[in-house]
Amino acid sequence: MSAKKKKVTEVDPTELNLVPHEEGLTLNCFGEPLRFSNGDIAVHKVNTFWGHVIDEFSNFGVIVVDEDNCYAGPKIICGFNFLEIQRCEIETGKSAFIQNFRDCIAVDNIIRRCAGPELIDQMRRWRPVLDWLEKHEVSLPNHPQTVIESTEEKDVFTTPEDIRFVDFISDQFTQLSNSQKAVVYYFFHTHAAVVFPIVLSQFLCTPSEYANGVMASEVLLTTLGLGLEPDEHAEISRNYRDDAQIADKYIRAYHNLGPDVASAAQHTQVNFDELDREKSKILKELVELTKVTQTSPPKGENSELDELIEGFKEQLGGRPTCTQDDIARVKTFGSRRTKKEIVRDENGDPVYANEEAKKAKKPLMKDKKDKDGNLMHTLSNGQAGKWAAGFDIKGNGRPAKYPTVKVAEALKKEHLSKP
Repeated sequence: MSAKKKKVTEVDPTELNLVPHEEGLTLNCFGEPLRFSNGDIAVHKVNTFWGHVIDEFSNFGVIVVDEDNCYAGPKIICGFNFLEIQRCEIETGKSAFIQNFRDCIAVDNIIRRCAGPELIDQMRRWRPVLDWLEKHEVSLPNHPQTVIESTEEKDVFTTPEDIRFVDFISDQFTQLSNSQKAVVYYFFHTHAAVVFPIVLSQFLCTPSEYANGVMASEVLLTTLGLGLEPDEHAEISRNYRDDAQIADKYIRAYHNLGPDVASAAQHTQVNFDELDREKSKILKELVELTKVTQTSPPKGENSELDELIEGFKEQLGGRPTCTQDDIARVKTFGSRRTKKEIVRDENGDPVYANEEAKKAKKPLMKDKKDKDGNLMHTLSNGQAGKWAAGFDIKGNGRPAKYPTVKVAEALKKEHLSKP
């Protein structure tokens, strides 16, 4: 008996919004988190990544979710699909692709060359891979284009040079971040390629070079005289290139990399896991600094920037966290929450935060109270909260508290941006 087909609902991507999750952030859909097809909640720590996902969803017009809030389509490759592959296939370590990766290399037709002069056309399009291998003193296997009788690595790669190649590709794959491995996983299953996806994921080739290289491996070139018309060639190339561009953007968005970081034009290999670890290390050091009660700069020479941020930390009290009132005070957003300045009516009930608010006819919001039940003025708190959100600073508690180091860093950036 077949499983009951679940009902699906169309969703306007612009109606999705971010909500906190114990492991980061997730997309809220109908009041519940959006899930992968297996029911797991889709989580990521960086809100800019989710902005990227929503932008891609918006290109679809609408997305479809089933009755369990699982993403059900469109079945088009996008950042959300790559994230699902990463979470459900790569990070679990249970997929056959991960466990039998060396055998997967044997499927890639880049190791099989044309026998005639057409080889020149292939080699030209394989240049990013050939340069990469040459840099590491590894040779690309030279197998004939024959029917594959076995996809097991031990049956295909038999010479010492071949084994060195397999060892190198396996080692390179192991060093990739999980987001990069997800890209290689997807392209193995859709393009039957491994080598070019590894090069692409490290920004060592452009999406166009990727398309040309994989097409050359699959002998899908007009110049090879196999009956492929120019318009057919162009359409196939565009499809490969589009997939590669989506993968490129996914890796950048996942690690919150700007276009100037690890640019494909620079052909610079980047270890993203190491980059993320370095970011975490710096953040931990900064947080540790804010725990110290001494707010003056430590002994020794300090740069102008160090002194500037220490000055801001002094203004913020030198505590590990600061409140919206602290931000409002430093930012001089105007009147802050205070009981002394409150203007009361003839019955003694608070009406305005101060005389200035009375003149501006901005009464207190009676439903806003502090933990002691006192009405509070919300103008500065609201502005401080918006300012913090503008710098992607998350707060917690009431009144909201923010990491002092994050606020100081934002104030430093804002200060330095002024003419």
